[in-house]
Amino acid sequence: MKVLIVDDKEDARYLLQALLTGHGHDVAVATNGEEGLEQARSEVPNLIISDILMPVMDGFRLCREVRRDPALRDCLFVFYTATYTQESDADFAMKIGADDFIRKPTEPDAFLARIEAAVERAADGEKARSAELTQEAEVLRLYSERLVAKLEKRSVDLQEELARRQQAEEALRRHAHRLETLREIDIAILDAQSPETVAGIALDALRSIVLCAQTSVASFDLASGEARILAVRDDGQELMTAGDVMPIEYLGVVEELAAGRARVIDDVEAVVERSEKQERLLEAGVRSYIVEPLRARGELIGSLNVGFSSPHETTEDAVQASAELANQLAIALRQAQLRQDVERHAAALERNVEELSRAKEELEHSYLSLSRALSQTVEALAAAAEVRDPYTAGHQRRVTALAVEIANVLELEDTRIEGLRVAGLMHDIGKLAIPAELLSKPSRLTETEYSLIKGHPETARSILDTVEFPWPIPEIVLQHHERLDGTGYPNGLEGDGILLEARILAVADVVEATSSHRPYRPARGLDEALAEVRSGAGERYDASVVEACEAVFAEGFTFPD
Repeated sequence: MKVLIVDDKEDARYLLQALLTGHGHDVAVATNGEEGLEQARSEVPNLIISDILMPVMDGFRLCREVRRDPALRDCLFVFYTATYTQESDADFAMKIGADDFIRKPTEPDAFLARIEAAVERAADGEKARSAELTQEAEVLRLYSERLVAKLEKRSVDLQEELARRQQAEEALRRHAHRLETLREIDIAILDAQSPETVAGIALDALRSIVLCAQTSVASFDLASGEARILAVRDDGQELMTAGDVMPIEYLGVVEELAAGRARVIDDVEAVVERSEKQERLLEAGVRSYIVEPLRARGELIGSLNVGFSSPHETTEDAVQASAELANQLAIALRQAQLRQDVERHAAALERNVEELSRAKEELEHSYLSLSRALSQTVEALAAAAEVRDPYTAGHQRRVTALAVEIANVLELEDTRIEGLRVAGLMHDIGKLAIPAELLSKPSRLTETEYSLIKGHPETARSILDTVEFPWPIPEIVLQHHERLDGTGYPNGLEGDGILLEARILAVADVVEATSSHRPYRPARGLDEALAEVRSGAGERYDASVVEACEAVFAEGFTFPD
């Protein structure tokens, strides 16, 4: 079915077009009645769906023209509209020849059902439309009434919208002024050296935003329950002065303020059971007031107090302005207090600088001494392990040198590389517990002998566990014979269950041992050693470590003598 949609709103056209196209209809669109009429005459549709209020030619006129045109009068015509519709609109639409009048919004299924019903009625020769008006004067009268009513409603809506926009613009101007004032406060506060100065600047700014009779800022000492007035601005009431100390409860309920809730009293005189403070406020001419909490990082540090000379002046705008300023003021006061604290402690710190410098030098000296002692101890232990096995003398040192270079390629942190160096120098220390004849046996070891050799990582951990290292040395040493696929020893660990440092030591250990002479075999050479780890990359050995190892040798690395 050919459908023509006539609507000046793009989103309305799009939704209808998508709905009808999705149900197999051939859809064309027009943006007003005149354009729609021109399209209909060039290619007659089966159905026209039209809005009412549109520029150039509205929907009522379009319907009238369609019914006058012999070539178009048999087209189905359905109004689909939501703009200022009344019951009489539907009646008028049917009288000028519409087949249905549907109000927006309508669910898609319901809309399609109404369209199908109109089509079926037409197919059966039935007409839902009323007897068409033939008196042109009557049509014009009714049309004018409909159009005038809609235009009047639209005029009222436009006036209301204009009023809303004017109100919004005024609110924006007030807000912009408030933001500008707050920005100026920020700049002024940066130069303020004390909480009292900060409070005074904030109160001056507040009085430029809100027409109030009396304002003050108090700082709280929750431990003692006392409030101290930092600054006051008033019209001569002299209700309080800067420096006054009073109970916090005099200004407001502590629990309420601590929870971040402001106290707003719209008419002091209307309060039945007035407090001492409220009686004094009335005597000073304050008839309504706001107490805003000052909270920094969730801690109640004071209050901003704003009083008005008339009741009902605690408007939403006044409360909002006070709250915004209170948020900014709380941060500024805390900064000023911290600045004072810093300056107060700075003198004491300066007096101790020389002593601290001497202490630092002594600590650095002690650290260097301890570092040298640890390094020497590690090297001594490594030498003790190697002296029992002349064939592997220097093995731990050579493995360590290669492991450190691999770690540098992998861009490990310096502290981890130092831990790897220490672990490398002692990775075979557990062999101290193995008989020397086994370590230098020229033939292949028996299964029992090999099981003794395989126990050296656990022996090493039991030795190293007694030392408090800043790195996981015992675990690194324990795991240096583990393999990614779980075929290693002593615990058959797999994948990421093996420390990276241990994976590095594993590759360095295999490369050094394979390329060096052993009592039971001659040296196999570096090429065969690299081929060994390359063949196991990603299976037994960490692929990234193997790749880094090959890069180290490609850059010219050689084992130290």
